[in-house]
Amino acid sequence: MTSDVIETARDALFASLLEVTYGSRDEFESWRADHPETAVELLGNENVDRVVWHQIPFADSTVAATYQNEPDAAAATIRRHAFGELYEPRL
Repeated sequence: MTSDVIETARDALFASLLEVTYGSRDEFESWRADHPETAVELLGNENVDRVVWHQIPFADSTVAATYQNEPDAAAATIRRHAFGELYEPRL
């Protein structure tokens, strides 16, 4: 096993452990109203009923994705995005 394989596995494990919140569009919008200082990057279509999000504690930033039928896929998307764009450069 190479060091690249080990590093990739470690990164994937870290990303998979990021806590996410699932909710309706209304729950998400209510959460946003309670966190006006937090920048939100929304992936997906704004007309979809469900949202999953992850707040990055050190960046006053949140990554969110919409979903209709696949909550696990949406969560995996934001975990990968949050790790690759925000956590990895900082780590």
